[in-house]
Amino acid sequence: MRLLRKVFFWSVLVCLFAAMGWLFHQYSKRPDYKPSNKIVHIVKNNNQFTLIRNGQPFEIKGAAGSSNFQILSEIGGNTIRVYDTVNLKAVLDEAEKFNLAVIVDIPIPNYHKDYFNYQNKNLQNNLKESVKSLVNQYKNHPALLMWNLGNELHFPITPFANEFNTTYKELINIIKTEDPNHPLSVTTEGSRSKTLFLFFNFPEIDIYGFNTFGALHETEEKLKTLKPVYGKFPFFISEWGCNGPWEVSSNSWGATTEPFSSEKVNQLIRNYNFIKILNTGSSIGSLLFYWGHKHESTHTWFSMFDRENKPSHQIKTLEQLWKDRATSNLLFNIQDITINNHNSAENLVFKPTDTLNAQINFTYLADSLNNNQLTFKWELYPEIWHYRFRDYEKTAIKTQLISTKKVTSSIEFRTLLREGPYRLFVNIYDSNNYFATANLSFYVLEKP
Repeated sequence: MRLLRKVFFWSVLVCLFAAMGWLFHQYSKRPDYKPSNKIVHIVKNNNQFTLIRNGQPFEIKGAAGSSNFQILSEIGGNTIRVYDTVNLKAVLDEAEKFNLAVIVDIPIPNYHKDYFNYQNKNLQNNLKESVKSLVNQYKNHPALLMWNLGNELHFPITPFANEFNTTYKELINIIKTEDPNHPLSVTTEGSRSKTLFLFFNFPEIDIYGFNTFGALHETEEKLKTLKPVYGKFPFFISEWGCNGPWEVSSNSWGATTEPFSSEKVNQLIRNYNFIKILNTGSSIGSLLFYWGHKHESTHTWFSMFDRENKPSHQIKTLEQLWKDRATSNLLFNIQDITINNHNSAENLVFKPTDTLNAQINFTYLADSLNNNQLTFKWELYPEIWHYRFRDYEKTAIKTQLISTKKVTSSIEFRTLLREGPYRLFVNIYDSNNYFATANLSFYVLEKP
């Protein structure tokens, strides 16, 4: 028994020394954050991280998306994050034209046997070659700010070696070797376990990005729970905006309640104020999501532009926040949208033959405004909230509205629809073509 105890004691001691040695070895690979002659780098001085670009401090203030660079620059933005490397040369050139720095996402597959098999050596090698080629092709472009290797990656959190972790480390080494002049970041949903795992297993990463929306007010407290590494790395809010579909209520068939534009404006103001009071020693900036038109749960949830590239009223709010203006340029405030006097807080169920009256209720915020200065666009889509995790979310096909009156702030229409869930949208455009939007969902049931 005494011998077994000794064996156990020495085994534990050896394991502890091995773990400490591993941690020391990993920590020795961390960036030193010292001044250098690199084009873009991070400097740490008195526990303050600063992003340096072309010899000058640079605070990330921009958006994540793919279009309308001129408007982004005009309202005070200095950075665009792009998720797609297709036509990257044109993107970088356009960004440079409007004095925008570019964070280039390098998309890599999640660890999932149904989507990408990291055990397949051919797939691994093709991935590494494509990343190497991409970095070498664009590493000298003056608009490049940094590389971001993967967005909200899903991977096994385990101390044991596996194909994904090995490949990811090799990709990091390729990027850092081929382009030592630009930092490397990775973005997550702010997961504590992911952040700690990435910090200790991939110490070469320079910067961490956190995608966070309605939970922005919790970010500082979450960071403090990372006690072993809190304050040891720079970070930026890589996506922020209004509350996401996962943060709102839903009705009895699972359709989420999207905030009206007026609610989104208030959420932007609130969330931006939370960003401003984040740990100023480690935070190097933030990016609004989404600068462009994108379908995510709906086509209006995060989009700052409509399909015709007309801008949202939220852009005016963003300009006020970035330029620290107290005045509002909004012309009206959406209060509610109803069908037959029932709103989105209710489970709206109708028969296929029902005639419905939809109404958008709003108040004017400008005395000179009158009804003739506003135009209304109503659209009806089948609801598509039921898509598999990690699958591409397809945009619904618009259903023809059978209107019985002129399209204004109210519209009367017949459903004549097949049984199932639908969502009715309305965009309100002012005389400058800025729009606000609202929608609500309903269900068509043949035999209610």
